[in-house]
Amino acid sequence: MGLPFENADYNEDQIGATKLTELTDTSINDLQNNNILVYNSTTEKWENQTQSSSVNVINDIGDVNITNIQNGQRLVYNSSNSKWENSTITDNNTDNLNDLTDTNLDSIANNETLIYNTTNSKWENGNINLN
Repeated sequence: MGLPFENADYNEDQIGATKLTELTDTSINDLQNNNILVYNSTTEKWENQTQSSSVNVINDIGDVNITNIQNGQRLVYNSSNSKWENSTITDNNTDNLNDLTDTNLDSIANNETLIYNTTNSKWENGNINLN
């Protein structure tokens, strides 16, 4: 008795890409030293481009727009302007309570609790006098 796939049409190149050029969302042409990958929203592909001598930081790349950067921010893609932007936006897997849209934590101190504020519809940190 043979293996169940022994008569199957099998091509190991179709299992997974081993090079960037094998990926369906990349278009690499005339590859040269120091090229960078830049996303082209018109073709919906990552393309190699010559790195400009003015590209010293991420914000110098054409499809990146970083403003007012703060600690702990991430790069998030904004499809309305086809740019990567710095943001505190997270997905459903938030890392901290303050990442939630209905919380507003400020100057947290020991023994504080979360209190709901109906004025701004947010959970806030504060003290409750239990005496």
